[in-house]
Amino acid sequence: MLRIGNAGIPDSTPKQRGIVAGTARAAEVGFGVMELEFVHSIYMTPDLARQVGEVAKKNNLALTLHAPFYINLNSLEPAKRHASMERILKSAKIGAMAGVKSVTFHAAYYMKQDKEEVYQTVKAALQKIQAELKRDNIKIQISPELTGKHTAFGDLDELLRLAKEIGTGFCIDFAHLHARSNGKFNSQRDFDKIFERVVKVLGKDALKELHMHVSGINYSEKGERNHLMLQNSDFNIKAFVSSLKAHKVGGYLICESPNPEADALYIQSLF
Repeated sequence: MLRIGNAGIPDSTPKQRGIVAGTARAAEVGFGVMELEFVHSIYMTPDLARQVGEVAKKNNLALTLHAPFYINLNSLEPAKRHASMERILKSAKIGAMAGVKSVTFHAAYYMKQDKEEVYQTVKAALQKIQAELKRDNIKIQISPELTGKHTAFGDLDELLRLAKEIGTGFCIDFAHLHARSNGKFNSQRDFDKIFERVVKVLGKDALKELHMHVSGINYSEKGERNHLMLQNSDFNIKAFVSSLKAHKVGGYLICESPNPEADALYIQSLF
């Protein structure tokens, strides 16, 4: 089953109503998932997280979560690496209280270092995070995101390798993938190749519960610049949806357009 929804609370949520009302509104407009946005701060208390989780469960709404932007597991400064791990852990622990299925984040930057060395550094940090969550009996998927710039760790092969070697989840951001290829990655066959690659590395079951992002996007030869509405972008959303259907992809598809509610509803109309 593929659940479609928006990042953050829907724009149509009445002003001043907050995250609990926004969660109910996401279900009301017909979404199957909503992504909690901790991108600027981890603003939820445990009590608030539980309230959100109760509303989501009551309305059969799945939840995913985006951890803060301020993460670099490959920082040259040990204090910043530690703070990055703590932000992921805190996001995961609060998210788990709300029943979040998967927490995603931009894991690291290469910092002009050898990519294999960076991979091993990120892998070691994620293993420590996994160990602490396991120790505390917290069940949530840790899912580094496919990033939109060549300077950022997180291409598809790196994410799949982590999943195979240490059992992390991953979030495929198809807008980032489009930007990372300077717009060349945009046909149904291109999207098919991604799902085929996932199956080759992890098996068919991996397509049953993917965490994905999509939106329009502005980019250059260096990669992502900013997100756009789908209608203002050259991202081929119809080809993407056709590929999702062909491969019977399940899981969570989160729209990150500037008005994610509007574009998520449009995507739903294509099914």
